[in-house]
Amino acid sequence: MGLSMSENSTDVEHWILGERSRLLLRDAAIIATALLIVGLCANVVLAYHSRPAFLESKTLQYFVGIIGAVGSVAVIYLWVGMFWHWLKADSYSQKSKIVWFIVLLIGNWVGAIAYYLFVYRRATIHRGIEAHEGN
Repeated sequence: MGLSMSENSTDVEHWILGERSRLLLRDAAIIATALLIVGLCANVVLAYHSRPAFLESKTLQYFVGIIGAVGSVAVIYLWVGMFWHWLKADSYSQKSKIVWFIVLLIGNWVGAIAYYLFVYRRATIHRGIEAHEGN
């Protein structure tokens, strides 16, 4: 009916663990984390100043628009990529997978950043060490 845990194990080469995907997801995680930090800082500034004068600059508005467009693509790529890794390549226990599913579902892209840092990076680092020892 569904995929068994052995079919989900990382002994099969998954594209999500490949070098290109790893680099793209790393960049997406960096952009998503930067957006999160900038967003939090902007909220703090706006909490103390109703409308700072520097926000009226057209150059800043264009720059923020471009960052928002690139950032939204990066965030979606990261979230979908982490869900895909969770679905196809995550070899953790069933309980752990349920917890990470909830984190990804409720946490959205912030959950995807956490999953990237705590699960995906470890899986790709571990895979890289095994590949290095095999040579």
